[in-house]
Amino acid sequence: MLTIEVPDEVAVPLANQAASRGMTPAAFALDHLRELVTPRPLGSLLEFLGDRVGSIAGTGESYSRDSDRRFADGLAAEGSVRP
Repeated sequence: MLTIEVPDEVAVPLANQAASRGMTPAAFALDHLRELVTPRPLGSLLEFLGDRVGSIAGTGESYSRDSDRRFADGLAAEGSVRP
């Protein structure tokens, strides 16, 4: 067991918040400290990556659509092959 002393500027609001929830200050503080220091499961990959996931703004053109036809058209335009 650990005893932590807090100054009145923390103790008073802590007691008020605890009372408004029908809890003791110790129970209220323990619940909130537990959330801060207890490791949580990672969840999904999206949750793990969080705000590191994003997208890149581009031209809006779908380069993968009809790529075979566009490749052949490009070769034909160069004169490499006949259409």
